Amino acid sequence: FSIEFVGAAGSPRMNIPALRFRSRETDIKAAGTLDIEGEFKRLRLAAQGAVVKPNKAGGKPVTFEEVGLEARIPRDLSGVLLDRLLVRDSGGEATASAEFSLADGGLIATRIAARGFPAEKGLRLWPVFVSIEIREWLVDRLDAGLLTSLDMRSRLAGKVLDDAWRQRPLPDESISAEWRREGVTRRPVSDAPPVREAVVTGRSSARKAQLRVESGFVEAAAGAPVSIAGSEFSVADVHRVPPILEMRLPGKGSLAGVAAVIASPGLAIGATIPPSIAAGDGQVEGLVQAQLALKGRVPR
Repeated sequence: FSIEFVGAAGSPRMNIPALRFRSRETDIKAAGTLDIEGEFKRLRLAAQGAVVKPNKAGGKPVTFEEVGLEARIPRDLSGVLLDRLLVRDSGGEATASAEFSLADGGLIATRIAARGFPAEKGLRLWPVFVSIEIREWLVDRLDAGLLTSLDMRSRLAGKVLDDAWRQRPLPDESISAEWRREGVTRRPVSDAPPVREAVVTGRSSARKAQLRVESGFVEAAAGAPVSIAGSEFSVADVHRVPPILEMRLPGKGSLAGVAAVIASPGLAIGATIPPSIAAGDGQVEGLVQAQLALKGRVPR
C-alpha cells in the first residue's frame, strides 16, 4: 500500500494525486482527496481501469472500467467506515458498504450487491475472506455466464474474525449470500460433463451451500444433450473432512445421452446401463441421487 498527499499546512483538505493498493489478488491505482470533517477524515477516491490479478491458474487479469470509494476514518485510526464502494463495468454495477474496526478483538462487517456482470468479473467482487471454500469452488468450476444478481452480507467480530483468518469453522449466520447466474457453463465435479446454457441460483452461509439448476443441459455424448432442469447440489457442512456433496439430478434425454452421463468418470455412481441397451433408441426420464466425498476442502 502506498499513498501520496499534497496540501497546505493547516488546510482541512489534502489532495491525493497517487494511491496504490496491492494484495494477493488486487492492484488498484487511484486518486482523490482527504478532508477533515469533525471527528472523521473523509476519504474520496476514484480509479479508472482498476486491474485485478488472476485468481486461478491459467486465468487472466480482470479490468474494471470505474471504481469509486467514499470512506470515513476516525482521528484515532481505530477503524474505517466504508460508506460506499461503487464498481462499474460492461453494463454491470456493484455497490458495497463495510465497517472495519480494531476495537474488541476486531470487526469486519460487509454488504455487497451486484447486478449485470460477466460471471468471471462478478466473482472478483466476492471478498477473499468470506466463505473461502464456496468462493474457491465457484472460481474453480465456473467457465462462463452472466451474474444477474449477487447479494452478500457478513459480520465477523472478535473470536469469529480470528477464526475466519485462521480458516476455522464459523457460526452459520455470520455469512449469507444469494446469487443468480444465466448462460452458465460450469463443471460442478471434476471429470463430469459440464452443465451448459444454464440458469443457476445459489445460496450459501458460513457452513452450507446450495445450488439449483433452473434450466440447462449436459452433453457427455455428442449430439445427445440431457436436460437437468431442477437439479440440486448441496453441501451441508463445508468444514467437514471430507465435505460431502449431495446431488439430485432429474434427467430427460435420449437413451444414449443418459447412458453417457451416468458413465462419466467424475460421477462414479456405480450404475451403468449395459451397452446392448444403451445403444438402442428411445427417450429416458429419470432421477439420479448421489453423494460424493470431495477431495480437500473444495470440489476437485
